[in-house]
Amino acid sequence: MESDPTNVTDVDEVMSDFEEEESEAFDPADVLPSSLAEIEAIRKMRFMPSQEVEAPS
Repeated sequence: MESDPTNVTDVDEVMSDFEEEESEAFDPADVLPSSLAEIEAIRKMRFMPSQEVEAPS
């Protein structure tokens, strides 16, 4: 398959959908507020598979 030299794409127009947004870097020193209920829910999390699958042979 050969490219068509007449098929021109306006890069500025296409790239306008990809405007960058400025965001803050993560700072691990910032403490996120959490409630006792959230902490207890995380502590009680367990992976409980509902089905068993045979091991591959």
